[in-house]
Amino acid sequence: MSIVPEEEKKSVSRDQAEAEPKLSSQMKRILFTQIWFLVDEMESEHENERQCFVELLQRSLGESFEEEKETLFAQYEQTRQKEKSVADKIAQLEEYMTKKEEDDADFNTSLYTLISYLQ
Repeated sequence: MSIVPEEEKKSVSRDQAEAEPKLSSQMKRILFTQIWFLVDEMESEHENERQCFVELLQRSLGESFEEEKETLFAQYEQTRQKEKSVADKIAQLEEYMTKKEEDDADFNTSLYTLISYLQ
């Protein structure tokens, strides 16, 4: 009796040994498939996150460009107002000078008339 159980044990252990590689190759395929699925899922999540990041970056750059554009426009408006103010002052000075020249001419005429009258 002791011989039979040993032979049975050997045959059972051989069957198990043969079954284990088959089982492990099936397990490897299943694990490989699961890993492949996880990697694919992670790649798609990464791609989605990358696209979101790119969109946020573009919006951020667009907003900063808009802010910069607004700042530049405000500076342009200030410069334009200063130029207009300077142009107005120049026009006032030219008007003053013209009036002064006319007044001087009138004064000179009046002075010559007075001198002529007094002589």
